[in-house]
Amino acid sequence: MNRWDSVRFDVMQYYVKRCIALPGDTLEIRGGFYKIRGCDEQLGNYSAQHGLANLDHPEQYGIVVGTFPYDKQIGWTIREFGPLPIPKRFPCLAPLRAYVKAWNTKIIPIFLTVASTVLGFIPFMVGAEKEGFWFPLAAGTIGGLIMSVVGVFVFTNYFPHCCC
Repeated sequence: MNRWDSVRFDVMQYYVKRCIALPGDTLEIRGGFYKIRGCDEQLGNYSAQHGLANLDHPEQYGIVVGTFPYDKQIGWTIREFGPLPIPKRFPCLAPLRAYVKAWNTKIIPIFLTVASTVLGFIPFMVGAEKEGFWFPLAAGTIGGLIMSVVGVFVFTNYFPHCCC
């Protein structure tokens, strides 16, 4: 999504028509004019903002001032609003931090699953009787899981270097 893209959806009760702030921006409305910190260009329908800013009592003209983003406690209205930081999503992590995060959240549960499955199949691998179905199943599963552990190490060592 880019700034000025048309966005049409009804979230709860608020109708949004244009995207003026992107993730990482800080949105404000000062004196009726939309502002993005670090951006000096005119945002949105500038003539409508100028008209709203010049009205002493916009309520007399049927303009509802105490609407979204109205907040009685902090004084936000359609003429004075913010600052409202728009959070960034999916920050890019440093390679080591990405590896540690993957290790803690993904790799440890994978290892525990692999270990419990391998230990569960060991009884079918040992002993004098090797049943025709269970022995090949256990051997194939254990071999596949051990190779998947090797794959996890290879890919988690490779992909953090491709992050940013």
